[in-house]
Amino acid sequence: MKLSIIVPVYNQERYVAKCLSSLLDQGLRMEDYEIIIVDDASTDKSLDICKKIANKWQNFRIIHKDKNQGVECARWTGYHASSGDYITYVDSDDWLKKGILLKMLNKIEETGCDYVECGFVRSMGKHFKFNKTVKPALAGLIQMPELWEKYYISFFGVNIINVSMWGKIYRRSTLEKAKLYPLDLSMGEDLMYNLRLFPHLQKIYVMDEVGYYYRWGGMTSSYNPHLYPDLKRQYLLKSEIAKKYNYTRAFDFLKIELKNVFFSSIIQQIEYKAGSEEKIKANICNELNDKIWEDALKVENHPSFYQQEFVKALQKRDVDNIYRICLVACKQKRGLKRMKSFANFVLNL
Repeated sequence: MKLSIIVPVYNQERYVAKCLSSLLDQGLRMEDYEIIIVDDASTDKSLDICKKIANKWQNFRIIHKDKNQGVECARWTGYHASSGDYITYVDSDDWLKKGILLKMLNKIEETGCDYVECGFVRSMGKHFKFNKTVKPALAGLIQMPELWEKYYISFFGVNIINVSMWGKIYRRSTLEKAKLYPLDLSMGEDLMYNLRLFPHLQKIYVMDEVGYYYRWGGMTSSYNPHLYPDLKRQYLLKSEIAKKYNYTRAFDFLKIELKNVFFSSIIQQIEYKAGSEEKIKANICNELNDKIWEDALKVENHPSFYQQEFVKALQKRDVDNIYRICLVACKQKRGLKRMKSFANFVLNL
């Protein structure tokens, strides 16, 4: 088996048929690839739709889970059930350009690289479509040590290469060498997967061609209390990895990223009324008591960091001023947010 295509599915009855149909239109011989669907305890008609399609083709496999455990766990379930020399992940609400997997598979075999990736299209809207093409910032073969010296920083808050798991074909032997394992994350699992894989890469190939269609879900409409704790945990995990490999250039960017995430978290609490002013201030005070901020506010190579009003307030542990700064930022964004919400509503009519 050359290629295993792993598709995690959860309540995507509207889109999963288009996704699976696109996988059958890739120019690959039936005996060369398998499609492993992992139904993560869907409560809609997704599983029935998958079964109806899978019954027509011998290279489909369906794994049904009785309990929903999230996309990270579903992907790992599919990976452990797969047998291909190469692995690719496709989200069940997305779809692929005709023949792109054959091109990517030929390229990874031709170059001997650890993974190959293509560009993607961000698709928004239900009836009124708006597509944004995202071509890679670079193209061609990238090898060590350039791969490490120039591009590993992409996973530490500097966007250069695509950090997603989708849109790539991975060499299985490289994944096995890296000995990756699930981290039980609900946010950023793609980034953390590739960040941990990166030290084990020798070369990758980036195609100057768009082949993956990513369905963008739109704006967040409610406060997610798990978002900041998850991203804060990622900060700690990233810091450990940066220290392990003595990747010192990542430290400043990690600290700046954590500050930005905390800033956004407070604004979201205010915006979505996640609590009274007193409660939000109590949350800020409680967070600032974490020893993580003793180091997180020590940025060495970016002097402008210390000129920011929010950073000055963090240094002084001035909870009232931190709240005020975030409240002002929240009000400034509300007008823009209303415009974006309207646009998102129109696109999804």
